[in-house]
Amino acid sequence: MPESVPCSECLQRGCRRNRVPDGINAVCTVAAAAVWLPSQKGARNEKQASPIATLAFGVCLTMSAALAAPAGSMIMVTADEVKWADLPLIPGAKLAVLEGQMDKKGPITARIKLPADAKVAAHWHPGVERVTVLSGTFNYGMGDKLDPEKTSPLGTGSLIVMPPKMHHFGWTKEETVIQINVAGPWAFNFVNPADDPRKKK
Repeated sequence: MPESVPCSECLQRGCRRNRVPDGINAVCTVAAAAVWLPSQKGARNEKQASPIATLAFGVCLTMSAALAAPAGSMIMVTADEVKWADLPLIPGAKLAVLEGQMDKKGPITARIKLPADAKVAAHWHPGVERVTVLSGTFNYGMGDKLDPEKTSPLGTGSLIVMPPKMHHFGWTKEETVIQINVAGPWAFNFVNPADDPRKKK
C-alpha cells in the first residue's frame, strides 16, 4: 500500500487530518464541496466556511490527475476512475465531482448516487440546474414539501432543467445515479430548515 499523506488542499491549509494514498491527486471537500460565505456580523471580517453551506463536512474527495486539470483543459474520466465521497445532506448518498469545484465560478459536472428508498427533501439552488438520470429511476416533484403522490418517475436518459430557486424534491425505490451540470458556485438550500442535517450537527 502506498504511504498515506495529507491531501493537497489540506497541505495548503496546514491541516493534516484528512489523508489520502500517496501519488493520488486529491482535493479536500472543504473546498471542493463547499460554498464560502462572508462572515456573519460580529465575526472576523474574512471569508469562512459556513456550516449551512458545507456539503460534505470536510471528507477528502480523491480525484484523478485528469480531474485536477487546469480550467480549459480536456478532461476524460472513465467509469472506474469516478471517486465517490459521502454526501451527508442525503442519508446514504454519495457525491463525485468530475469537473470544476463547488465553491468556484465555472462549469461543474458532478454525480450523485442515491441509495434505494432515498428521500430528498424539498430544496432549491441559486442557479440553473440540469439533471440527467444515468441509471435507476428518480421520482421527481416540485413544491415546498416532499410528496410521493406529486412526483413523476424519470428513468435512464431522462433530463430535468430547472430555473434558479425552483423548489423541488425526489425519492427512489432502487439505487439511482444522477448527473448534475451547473455553474458554480453551487449551493443546496432546504425549503424547511428542519430538514437540513447540517442544522443538527
